[in-house]
Amino acid sequence: GFAQFVSVNVFSSYITLNVLLIPLTILVSIAVSGIACLFPIKSATSIDPALVLKGE
Repeated sequence: GFAQFVSVNVFSSYITLNVLLIPLTILVSIAVSGIACLFPIKSATSIDPALVLKGE
């Protein structure tokens, strides 16, 4: 693709794809987004919906 083209023409070397990086990147992304969701979920579950809807 484009990355190979730039790599060969600019740096005169080829890019090697490490197959392990793709699942590792996906797992790290899922872990980070899961951890980032914990704090808002924790605070949202402590709110009583009846009080919020009543407006007090």
